[in-house]
Amino acid sequence: MNTIYRSIDYLRQLQDQKMATEYLETLFYYIFRAHRHLTKKQYYDLINHIENTYQEGSELAMTLAEIFRNEGKEEGKAEGIANTTIRLITKFVAPPAEDVKKKVHEQEISTLETIIDHIDEFETIEDVKQYLK
Repeated sequence: MNTIYRSIDYLRQLQDQKMATEYLETLFYYIFRAHRHLTKKQYYDLINHIENTYQEGSELAMTLAEIFRNEGKEEGKAEGIANTTIRLITKFVAPPAEDVKKKVHEQEISTLETIIDHIDEFETIEDVKQYLK
């Protein structure tokens, strides 16, 4: 976290604040995607730090908070679709082993939707595994 705060402070010192804001957005996009181990409180602490560091911070912080909320919604949607996929595999193909269930939960929504769309075509778990990346 300290590295992130230092990065924010360094960006604030750049002459070209428009570019600094673009870099900051890129930094936070990376943080939201790569640092899944950060808590909601840590995310909101970072957003608050931006609000207090940049004059235009409140607008940027609101945008970042919206990104964070959307990420949460997307994760919830993916979790629901993964659970539905497992239920359909169980009902129409066979009960999947734990490794297959885990793999289903790692898939992108588009892959899960493809599996659901073709569930009636699968005869074995091996058929399902061909769609799992």
